[in-house]
Amino acid sequence: MQPEAANRTSGVSPELAEALASASRIVAKVIAGRSLADESGDFGAKGPARGAVLDLVYGSLRRYGRGDALLARLSTRKEIDVAVRALLLCALYALESGRYAEHTAVDQAVRAATTLGLEPAKGFVNAVLRGWTRRRAELEQAIEVDRTAKYMHPAWWIDRLRAEHPWTVGGDARRRQ
Repeated sequence: MQPEAANRTSGVSPELAEALASASRIVAKVIAGRSLADESGDFGAKGPARGAVLDLVYGSLRRYGRGDALLARLSTRKEIDVAVRALLLCALYALESGRYAEHTAVDQAVRAATTLGLEPAKGFVNAVLRGWTRRRAELEQAIEVDRTAKYMHPAWWIDRLRAEHPWTVGGDARRRQ
């Protein structure tokens, strides 16, 4: 059995917490307005961990709108701290990717909260992610009609695309002609 497969089945993934922490630091900067292109090429990780960090960063940002739609349904908080939100987006991506056992991804996200100095948020992170594991089917159905989840982009970007290019993002292609 390969180490990755052993980690997936046994629930032991010592590098996942570090990868989640590194990825969420970068995602938090992007949420705050920085360009991903401004970040260093190695994203603070070397070797095999670098691949995991890259996957978590790009996957979380590619599915940004979907992650936000899920968080809106999983949290009762109106505002989530940027660092916590970034960690949750990365952890939701890890869960949805299927690369990690659910209990492993949740545990490692809680450990990443400690690494990031977010100890007060550990219970919140655990509750949100456990909520996703219990309500996945219900959440999938609920976000089908959410345009940020459907297009996987924030609402402001969808609105801008529709305004500047009405034939895109659910528009009518005939208007372009």
